[in-house]
Amino acid sequence: MNSQLSMDDAFSQITYNSISWGSTVDGPGLRLVLYLQGCLLNCPWCHSPHSIPIKYIPILFFPDLCQTLGQCVDACPRKLHTLEEKKHHYNRAECLSCGACAEACSDNRESNIAALRTAAVQIELSELWKKIKPQLMLLRSNGGLTISGGEPLLQGNVLPELLDLCKNENINTALETSGFIPDMHLSLLAQRVDTWLFGLRPNSCYSNQVSERILSNLGQLVKSVGAGRIIIRIPLVPEVVEHVGWKTKLCSILKRYGLQRIEFLPLNPNTDFYYLAMGKDAPGYGPMKAGIAEDAVQYFSSRGFSARLVTEA
Repeated sequence: MNSQLSMDDAFSQITYNSISWGSTVDGPGLRLVLYLQGCLLNCPWCHSPHSIPIKYIPILFFPDLCQTLGQCVDACPRKLHTLEEKKHHYNRAECLSCGACAEACSDNRESNIAALRTAAVQIELSELWKKIKPQLMLLRSNGGLTISGGEPLLQGNVLPELLDLCKNENINTALETSGFIPDMHLSLLAQRVDTWLFGLRPNSCYSNQVSERILSNLGQLVKSVGAGRIIIRIPLVPEVVEHVGWKTKLCSILKRYGLQRIEFLPLNPNTDFYYLAMGKDAPGYGPMKAGIAEDAVQYFSSRGFSARLVTEA
């Protein structure tokens, strides 16, 4: 197994870190969600830190699942795994993410029983299509495929083929993006996607250069597909919606581009999960202030926008 990545690999390969087989919060209807690897942003509230790396695939370690059988000790070429008194020690600081330990721990990274797993897998698009097509055929009457991330447009070179496969089978498509992506991929994919889920974060966490690129790409997308095919998505996290002026700023942006639909997303309750699996400190957010979500929906609805809080059915 090679856990080193290149986004310039052959167009027939795609790298994903997980699949949700039946989501009700990622586009219209019931969706299969494909989460792709790699992101250029490093948002402090990200609930998927394992999806950020671009040049390598992180190793996830779940100590509670370790059976202390020792396959990883023998497999690791750098001898970074040790077992002492039935306790597993993993020296992450010197790990090169070669993936040998994860391969030895389990033959199936998606089994959810292995203590060591690679955070993503690189696969031929034809093999991925075989994997997801049966479920998509079931969903095409009341949902479809949503491509998310990470930032899926970093793999925009291979997505036209996947989207065309969906179109040939009359499968609805949606794509979620941060907006901080290569322009060429945005223009290449604009008309191939039925619904765009565009993430906006009206705060000071991004530099002016990053914010300007995001808004520039949003403007290009509106010109390409029209405002009606774009849904703005706002995460309900403190850095985004607990500072003065965020609603006014967002309202101004929406009016500038003629956008009408907004979705607010509650903080993922499992945010700490992947941070701990990567050996990182979790963000540790406390609960949102009471009424934040309801106030946001009411504020934008009263100003003529279609606003809603997205929750699992």
